[in-house]
Amino acid sequence: MFSPVVEIKKEWIESKYGRCVKQYNVSIKKTRNTTYFFEPERMSCLPVSLNDINKSLPRRWRCLLLWSISCLDDFRITFCLLKEYILSFIDKFFNREGRKVQKLQISYDYKESDALQVDSWIRFALKHSAEELDLRFSNGVQSSVEGFYKHYKLPHSLFRSKSLTNLTLSFCDLNLPSSIHLSSLKRLSLELIDISPDAITSLTSRCPLLEYLSFGGCNKLANLDIVISNPNLKFLEIWDDMTTFSETKFMIDAPNLHSLGFHVCLPRANYCLKNLPNLAKVSFYDFDPEVCLGKVCGEGDRNQLARLLGDIHHVKEIRLCSFFIQGLSIKEVQKLHFTSINATCIELETKLTKWELPGISYMLKSSPKLETLIIKPGLNEIWLGYDLKDKFGFDMKDFWKYEDFDFSSHLQNLKTVEIHIYVGSYKLGSVDEVLKRIENSYVQFVRFLLKNAISLEIMNIDCGEKNTSLCNDYGSLLKLMKMFAILPRASARCGVYIL
Repeated sequence: MFSPVVEIKKEWIESKYGRCVKQYNVSIKKTRNTTYFFEPERMSCLPVSLNDINKSLPRRWRCLLLWSISCLDDFRITFCLLKEYILSFIDKFFNREGRKVQKLQISYDYKESDALQVDSWIRFALKHSAEELDLRFSNGVQSSVEGFYKHYKLPHSLFRSKSLTNLTLSFCDLNLPSSIHLSSLKRLSLELIDISPDAITSLTSRCPLLEYLSFGGCNKLANLDIVISNPNLKFLEIWDDMTTFSETKFMIDAPNLHSLGFHVCLPRANYCLKNLPNLAKVSFYDFDPEVCLGKVCGEGDRNQLARLLGDIHHVKEIRLCSFFIQGLSIKEVQKLHFTSINATCIELETKLTKWELPGISYMLKSSPKLETLIIKPGLNEIWLGYDLKDKFGFDMKDFWKYEDFDFSSHLQNLKTVEIHIYVGSYKLGSVDEVLKRIENSYVQFVRFLLKNAISLEIMNIDCGEKNTSLCNDYGSLLKLMKMFAILPRASARCGVYIL
């Protein structure tokens, strides 16, 4: 016995009869080792027989059955017919076989006239004990015109399901009932939805097993205040983008939260993280450059970043994206006071560019309890503005040499360093240029760490993907290994490994 995945994606097409019909994709996920054959004479061996589908249709519609495709993990039947036939047939099949729906996916640009049909799809899934619902009522175009399109109102019965474990809702009206009880729900994702603080609290408090919650593009025109008391919620993830109204504010109050992820380019006027005593890990991810095209790190952004760092000063594990690091770089070159944090593990997404080195210095000065440092390539370079260009006039290769700070006391607990070198693509004739760039950035940074980390035990240096030109150029790799090998070390126990 296997649990089917029913996927409904609707788009208008013209049949050869000149009638408008709708296309549906119905997927049934295979959870047993069975081989499905798709030759015409073997169609009857499918769990949902195409012959049965044809027999269930009026003769004039049988020609609308188009094709079927197969893969290792699932099989998918794609056909075009009027909506009343497909749902009726699948419902009869599920009743006859006693099957449950594993997942229902609906993704299309909703129109108000479709409300009854969408209601029937959701009722069908809930009737057959669906475990996952993925309901997306816009492809992203409609959502950009607020108030022009009427949102689909979710049925109250959805919020009383005993079988749902995963729920994704996008561009719809939650229409929350007074009585909510999602007793099995573990993951909840809300996208392009307007939701009040009371609704967030009410919804999350009635999902006793909820572990993961995400907000994507929610409350673009209003404040987003997230107050959660659910003791089981462990991970919260946030997406904001530049279409969010700049005068709005953001606040999180979640005393039991363990991990927080931000995909953000700080479009709001203020971000506040409070009452997070159990927060152990925070990750700030680089924003999509296409979504935040032309983003400039202004003074407001720099102050926001410093405040956010202060809000998470107690967190033990912190991951910062290149946008965050470059914002801190500006604070550092302006010689502003740094915030002391208690992080023991810090991961920085950086290519060690000139615009990021001061920000890295800022973080090292702020982290006297640091034990593990991870350096991985970042994605973007932000636009700093002409008024700040002169602050970055230093020579990269000499940056760490002239840092006027006693790093040895701040790095005395550092034991593990992991560095992933950003090589990039280059032609064979520019190998020396790439090695020079690595020497001016990564080698100098490694020299600085080895000199000041008196308790360092292990440093792993990854020279990039195995299929990059540097990793295939053994002569260049040997030169690079020699550069690192001759560097002096403050810790006699430290081992440096080139991967």
